[in-house]
Amino acid sequence: MSSMSSLVSRGPVMVILAAAAVAVAGLWACWRLMVVVPEDDALYRQGEIHLSSGEFSEALEDFDGALAKAPGHDGALMGRARALIGLQRSEEAETALSRVIELMRGRVERDRPAVRSNLAIAYGHRGIIRDSQGRYEQALSDYVEAMKIDAWAGKRPEIEDWLRHVTGTQATLRDRVQYLYKQLQLPEDQRRLDMGK
Repeated sequence: MSSMSSLVSRGPVMVILAAAAVAVAGLWACWRLMVVVPEDDALYRQGEIHLSSGEFSEALEDFDGALAKAPGHDGALMGRARALIGLQRSEEAETALSRVIELMRGRVERDRPAVRSNLAIAYGHRGIIRDSQGRYEQALSDYVEAMKIDAWAGKRPEIEDWLRHVTGTQATLRDRVQYLYKQLQLPEDQRRLDMGK
């Protein structure tokens, strides 16, 4: 009977110890979620720092590292494309932007507004690449798609600043869409599509 009473008297202690263990494990998990950044996010953040400093090669390495850990990381995919643009590797940038568009297109209706914005930016950037290469119909299509996805795409500095840099004008995305549309309606020998340069 003494062993039975010993077990009964330890019962509440065991319950308290078990509850304490669960509480400590829960606190540890919360701390890790709030404090410990996953490696792909850390690489992505480092890539953004390099990108903002104009260190495009370093940024590309960081974004590639993040994508090796998490192949569908939205921020790293966009960052990679922006780094390639900065390195003036247009063909690779276009391929990267096409991948971003492919991955995000199906999520735009059900996902957060940032996906809609990033998808519009990807279309805008790809349009600028195509525009600068003389692929005007494709550029126009990308510009229009950017503005359909996000009505504010024409005002996004991520698009506007680069468009102004490439064209050497103060043209907005909406201006460029209207200009391309009108020019493409003209006979080929009367068109002036050279981005204003």
